[in-house]
Amino acid sequence: MRVLGICGALLGLATLTLACGNNTSSSGLPKPTDDERATATRLIQQLQANGGLTRYNCETHEAYIPPAVWTGMDAEHKQSLTTALTAACNGGSMNIMDSQSGKRLARLDALDYRVE
Repeated sequence: MRVLGICGALLGLATLTLACGNNTSSSGLPKPTDDERATATRLIQQLQANGGLTRYNCETHEAYIPPAVWTGMDAEHKQSLTTALTAACNGGSMNIMDSQSGKRLARLDALDYRVE
């Protein structure tokens, strides 16, 4: 894992989350513009290239993250990452999964955000 690349991508996703946070979908979650979604896609690809995100699937609403990356983030970054990954899939919900154990680490849906 390249830590600097992961940190840069996480910072970019956090910035994107703040930018699209005012535009919400009917589910109450951020609904990104086309430009914001394109930016999120590039940042997600950067995270994947640096080993910070091992799998990402909008259809199953799951993102797999190495446990070392997840535990290395503070609560604010965890929520920003989860929100941005959800927004990149055009809202709805997202499960953050441990890429080694498959255990759910966090979930964001219209009702709440929770870390397991």
